[in-house]
Amino acid sequence: MKKTLLIYLSFILLTALVSCRQTNGSVPVTDVPAETICTIDGQLDRLNSIAVIDKEKFVLCTETQVYVYNSKGIRLYNVGNQGRAKYEYSMPLYVRTDGSKIYVWDAMMCKIITYSIDGRPIEEYSYDSSMNDFMPFNNNLLIYAGGRHDNHIIEIYDLSKKEVVSSFGDPTIAHQTLKWLSVCPMSTDEGKIYFMPKDKLTLMSFNPNDESTLTLENTIESDSFVVRQLETRLQGEERSKYLEENSFVVLLMNKRGNWYTLTSEGTYSNTTSDVDRKDRLINVYKLSKNGGKKLLAFPSKSFSYSNLLSVFDGNVYYIHHKIVDEEDVYSLNKLVIGN
Repeated sequence: MKKTLLIYLSFILLTALVSCRQTNGSVPVTDVPAETICTIDGQLDRLNSIAVIDKEKFVLCTETQVYVYNSKGIRLYNVGNQGRAKYEYSMPLYVRTDGSKIYVWDAMMCKIITYSIDGRPIEEYSYDSSMNDFMPFNNNLLIYAGGRHDNHIIEIYDLSKKEVVSSFGDPTIAHQTLKWLSVCPMSTDEGKIYFMPKDKLTLMSFNPNDESTLTLENTIESDSFVVRQLETRLQGEERSKYLEENSFVVLLMNKRGNWYTLTSEGTYSNTTSDVDRKDRLINVYKLSKNGGKKLLAFPSKSFSYSNLLSVFDGNVYYIHHKIVDEEDVYSLNKLVIGN
């Protein structure tokens, strides 16, 4: 009887351990849980970024132009024009919004241009480096640093002073290397700044009113999120191979008081004309006080490129592309995460 009980208890313990391990190791790979908002009307150049303004409008940034659309996918008007004059952009890369203004990062001229929601130019701001992403925050911009400023993860750019006033977060070489054209994992809540490095499932917070306080909020353990740490920077083919083989954190969002993060995990492979994403998965984690758990896993190839995502009102919106009768068809979709 004792032996039978011991075997039974051992089985229960083993089952619990396996279950806990599977929480962040493997969940069923499903289709992308999504709701289609609209099909986007007209032809588009190569897309660089998207930002949802409100429930009625969103803005798209192509490699040459910025456009505002309504929620039915109809183009309403242009925002600015391509050029080198004031309030013009040479290479629009990132478009962001706070609901009252549109912000465009010109990667060629290293400047951010602000426009009203109806497209009228307001101001320009110079920034002396490349960047990985940015977002408006009060009268500041939060910059996910890159280029000459990549010795920190986040910078605060004061729009009144037109300069960086604070920098924080110590990046690893892996973080500095995992740079795709992508949105980046940073957000705000109740006056505090939250962010994650590209190479770790760790949530950090920073209180701009107390600059000595950089807090580790959360760490998630996951078998599937795999990043090989580096001692030196990689170049050329070595760097490309590293990007193809390692996971990275895509975005961070707060939904009804809960934090969620999207990651890109698995492997890419290069083809003659594009990147093959068939072995790459997008994973959704929900963070909690005790770490967190993986909720969803779905194929990257049926989702979106990681630069074509936008968080609005606690939801992830993304641009989906497919070919129908040899024509490119783009749609605005909303990711359905649930609880």
